[in-house]
Formats: sequence, structure tokens, C-alpha cells
Amino acid sequence: MRKKFIAAILVITLILLSTNAAVASAESITTDSLVATDLDSACQKALYKLVAAENSQDWETFCNMFTKDQVEHEKEYFKSDKESGVKSVKSAQIVEIQFLDTDIYISNNTNSRSYIIGVDYTVTQEDKYYINGVNYHIITLQLENNEWKVLEYQDAPLEIFITDNKSTNETRAEAIVKVLPGLHSQNVKTMLDIIDARAAGIIINAKGEYLSSNSESINSAEEAQEMLELVKTERATAQTLSQTRPSWIVVYTVDETDIGDMGVQFTSYCKWVLPNEWYSSWPTQSLRAGAMVIAQYGAYHVLHPRHTSVGCDVCDSSHCQVFRYDSGVSSCDNAVEATKSYYYTTSGGTFFETCYAAGSYSSAYGHTGRMRQNGSHYWADYGNTWTWMMDYYYSDSSYNITITDIVRHTW
Repeated sequence: MRKKFIAAILVITLILLSTNAAVASAESITTDSLVATDLDSACQKALYKLVAAENSQDWETFCNMFTKDQVEHEKEYFKSDKESGVKSVKSAQIVEIQFLDTDIYISNNTNSRSYIIGVDYTVTQEDKYYINGVNYHIITLQLENNEWKVLEYQDAPLEIFITDNKSTNETRAEAIVKVLPGLHSQNVKTMLDIIDARAAGIIINAKGEYLSSNSESINSAEEAQEMLELVKTERATAQTLSQTRPSWIVVYTVDETDIGDMGVQFTSYCKWVLPNEWYSSWPTQSLRAGAMVIAQYGAYHVLHPRHTSVGCDVCDSSHCQVFRYDSGVSSCDNAVEATKSYYYTTSGGTFFETCYAAGSYSSAYGHTGRMRQNGSHYWADYGNTWTWMMDYYYSDSSYNITITDIVRHTW
């Protein structure tokens, strides 16, 4: 897995591109007005070129804006008859932009830069990936052959930018705009309402209209409307909301013989990832630790899709999590069943992305914000439980952002 963000209590310093970056209207934003350095000027020109290609449905230019590892994946999507994703865009215009000093995918340097952009879209089909009105993406650019190319194009998790410094008198949108002054508070508020509904398993548009649902507990539009009312009540009385376990996840199959996508029942997805990320012969507690982080990672990207442009939540490669259809193993299946009732938040109630990496068979890497696969084997051999491992790796950690304590919940 690459470096990715963990939604958490966040302490992040942002460097503004210029005084003119904190604007909210398309008319006042130009690449010239946002220039702080030649580097940022070139990056922003790439961002505007990307969105201009969306606006004109110039899909050849759009695909060629991606890095060489991503181009063919994007082109295959346009060969399909899939209607969701960027093909649904009729018009697009950047209206908000913010450079992120601390890149939450890979470290910012002269070869990579990350931005949050707000794009005002009209679309032929509203869904989780694109709606009419302002949508927020995090775009990571990488320098390739002296050109800035798109490395990541993802849904922006605005809620992680609400920090401990939020005052009781501030709205959540105001707290975010204080950290990200290039964004507009009213648009941010609208998107937070959409994210709240998604967390409850309901997909709505900017008007609050029901589009679809993705929850094991919602079986009709009527039940979804009842849940929306509960979300509004909970939001009025609580700082954070409970999560709903997804019923399915959309996987972009870039590692299969045929590139495409498939909707997978969520528990099956977890069972078909675990034996491809953990060794099925490892101890029970190690497998349960793996099952927990795999499920939470998947659910996090149902909430915030990692492959927005192709209308998918995750891919099947190590870029996200390695998924192989119908590859379940009984020991892994049992681990998924034993942990599937749970999810974790920070002590502040933020649902976070559970990053992990191979690591070594040792006690190293505690409280780093990333579980180590080999480390989970080590700790299981020494008699530690999967819940202990979750605390060991994720509490009191700082992996790009800061987490203090973690809290286990039931879906």
C-alpha cells in the first residue's frame, strides 16, 4: 500500500499559494492569481487542464493527464459502457482550490504536490462519484518527464480537517475553512451533509434528495428517508455520527485479465482480500487483526472513493488492497466473521483509514499509524490479541496526521 491518509484528529499546517487563493468564485480564480512559485504555477495549469478536459469531454486529453501507470486504466474505463464516473460530466469548472503543504498520500517534494479542488459540475447521472454542484477532490500530481501528471484523483474527506482547535461557537464548515481558507464555507457545509448521509449508508445530492443506499440495514427508499431524519437529529445533538456497515463495494479490477469493475458484497470482499494480504496459515489473532484493518480500509473508501473518475471505490491491486475474486480460505473467512461487527474511530469520533504495510517480524513500528503485517504475526505468537494490536499500532500515532486514542464501536 502507498502512503495514504488516516482520518483522524488532525494537526496540519497549510501553505497558501497566495493571498488570492482564498476565493470562492470561478471568476476570481486564475492560474496567474494563484502563482506563488513557478512550481505551483505549473501544477495549477495541470489542474485547470484536467478540469477543462472534463468540461469539453475531451477524454483523450483527460486520460493522458494521468501518470504512465494509470493511463491505460483510465482508457479502459472509456471503452466500457459504464455510465457512472467522469463520463457523466456535462460541464465542469474549478471554483475553489487549496494547496496542501502536508501531502496526505506521498510526501510533498519537487516531484509531487497535492491539492483540494472544488469543481462545479453538471452531470447526466448523479451518484456517489459525481453530483450536480460543487464536488471536492484531492488531486496528487507527480512530475513525470518534466510534465505534471495525475497520480491520485480521489474524493476529499473534508471531515478530517476539523481539528481539536474547533471552538464551540464554530460550525464544522467554519472550522474546516479556517484550516483550508481556499474553500467556501457554504459549499463545505453542503458536502458535510452529504458525507454524513453516506456514513449512514445513504447517497444524497446537494439538494438533500435521495439517490440510493448502501447499507445492510436499509432495504427501501422509505427506510432511507427515516434514516436521513435520524442523521439530522444525531447531527443536531452530537459532534460525530455513527457509521453504517456497507452492503457492497465497487472494485476496479486492474490486475485481472480484463480491466473493468465489479460490485462485491462487502463481507465477501473482505474474505477475498485477507488471504492475499495476510498468510492464511498465520495465527488466529494476526488474521483477525488483518481482517479488521482490511474491512475498515474498505469501508472508508466506500465513504470516500479512491477511484472517483472511473466510478469505483477501490482497485484490486496493492495500490489499494489486493483482491482476488472467490479466493477465500476458511481460516481467513473465520477471522472476517469474528471481527465484522466492529469499526474504530479516533477518540474524537472520526472514522479513519487503516493503513498497513509489510514491516518485519518484530516489535518495531508501534504507534506509527500503520499496522505491520509481519508484526501482527510476531505479536500473535507472543500471545497478544487483535484488539491489543489495533491499539498498539494506531493509538498515539502520527502518520502524516495525528491520532491520540482509538475507540472500538459496533456497526
